[in-house]
Amino acid sequence: MSANMTVTEVKERIAKMIQDCNDEELLAAVERLLDLSSEQEGVLLTEAQKVALREADKEIDEGNFLTNEEAKRRIDEWLKK
Repeated sequence: MSANMTVTEVKERIAKMIQDCNDEELLAAVERLLDLSSEQEGVLLTEAQKVALREADKEIDEGNFLTNEEAKRRIDEWLKK
């Protein structure tokens, strides 16, 4: 969003760009992006879920996590047993 444009101006500019676009793949991608955005706005968490997320963030901050590579290695070892 341009620093000197209002939200309304940006919406109008995007609407015009979409109206002029004939690229089906691009339009589908924009639609998926907007769908994801609207889905995230409606996510409501329980207090227990919020607590669990805060605890997970704390563990990450303290370095208590596995990298993707380490997790894959451990899974491969477990599957060999």
